[in-house]
Amino acid sequence: MDITKLKEEKAINVGIQTLVAFMSKEFPIDGGNCFSVHTESGKGYQILNFGCENLEEAIRRGVTWPITILVLQESNKETHARGCAVIHDPRIPNDWYWKEFCESCAPRNLLSSSQRLRLDRELKAGIRTERETDIGTIVSYDHDKRPELLDPDKEKPKKDSGIMFIPNYPVQVKALRALLNKSLAYIGHEFNCGIHGGRGHYTGDCDCRFREVKKEVEETLKEANYYGTD
Repeated sequence: MDITKLKEEKAINVGIQTLVAFMSKEFPIDGGNCFSVHTESGKGYQILNFGCENLEEAIRRGVTWPITILVLQESNKETHARGCAVIHDPRIPNDWYWKEFCESCAPRNLLSSSQRLRLDRELKAGIRTERETDIGTIVSYDHDKRPELLDPDKEKPKKDSGIMFIPNYPVQVKALRALLNKSLAYIGHEFNCGIHGGRGHYTGDCDCRFREVKKEVEETLKEANYYGTD
């Protein structure tokens, strides 16, 4: 990536963010919620390399808006591409940035070679499965298939599996809460909202093929026996 060719923009505030609880009093934290920003030019971009908690703490400690970002990809309604950018502000120390892009928010072509290679291994091992639909991608994880070189005298630990739905464009996320009420992570296109363990905060509604989204997710969850027997 030739950063000298990337367009610089000035972010002026946070747009929409996931709201998952991260319990830490020490900063910077490694994880954090994903978020988008609005810019002086009137555009919006999903940030791939920074957590919202770290940003809020950096601002509390004296970093002021606007914040410098570099645009990696512009939005495109025809291809459903989402505008993506990275924070790239010399006022913020290096250890406050994520070491890798968010794999839920970043298009595959923007991930690092090591991330793409790891995802490829997970697909070949059956740990990760991807089902493409005309409205998005449904990603399933079966961590029981993850290879481990364990001590033969110790019991293999149980790992949770889950499903992630990445739609091509916004859906009515409030109505999805009743359906996605376990460990499903929902990542929106323009409305970027998170549901983890049935908890989350949702902003914005739009009239976008909700029934088709619901049907596709329900079918995949049923096939994966996701609902189980309570």
